[in-house]
Amino acid sequence: MQLRNKALTLLFLTTFAPMAVANNKHCCSPYFRAPYVGAEIIQTNQNYKYGFGKDVFVKNPQEYNFFAGFRFSDYFGLEGGYEFQPRRSKNVTLVAGQVPPGGDVIEQGSSFSLTSQIKGYHPYLGVFAELDQCAPRIGKIKYQALVAAAFSTITALDSVYAVDGTPLTPRVATYHKYRTGVLVKLAAGHTFRNHIGARVSVQYRNDSIFQIHSEQPGTAEIKLKDTWGVGLGLTYSFFD
Repeated sequence: MQLRNKALTLLFLTTFAPMAVANNKHCCSPYFRAPYVGAEIIQTNQNYKYGFGKDVFVKNPQEYNFFAGFRFSDYFGLEGGYEFQPRRSKNVTLVAGQVPPGGDVIEQGSSFSLTSQIKGYHPYLGVFAELDQCAPRIGKIKYQALVAAAFSTITALDSVYAVDGTPLTPRVATYHKYRTGVLVKLAAGHTFRNHIGARVSVQYRNDSIFQIHSEQPGTAEIKLKDTWGVGLGLTYSFFD
């Protein structure tokens, strides 16, 4: 918890504090160039390993990201963001061949009915390389390659409320874990007018580091696969 708080504090100090004192292009340090902020929607390809959440939790949810950054040299800079996945719920009945989290394969003729919820927070801070190129009829396009530390927290639960169609007192398993992983993001952006622009991106996050045992006694466990995503967002560049 202390590591997470320090990381989040560093993220906001690094990305937002310089912008608060920058009033115009001439007051900025040579190590604080072209600051920007933005927001984006990310369509993910996120799933779970067989027997550890597959078919139980919502796959491929949307995530949202609020980000800010600046260059500290001609080609390199820093970006921090607050990427998050709101709570997603799912009701499902598992049948023969499927597996509840950390359980056994369901036999022919049996079924488990359950509900699940999951949410995640993935603030990040990293270094990017940037290259500007001019495209015909479009103008300057900024290409970025970002490598960042992602300070991720995932919270989930599943609740079995019926077996073989017979209602029972819900058996609830809750999951919670914090891990520091790696985020890689490739982006291309263009400023249209009045400092406002658009950015498209593709990204990878090594969510397979999450192997989360339930907080209740038993074998319940979820394991994520690595997550890919495609993002589309708006940016505001202060000095473009």
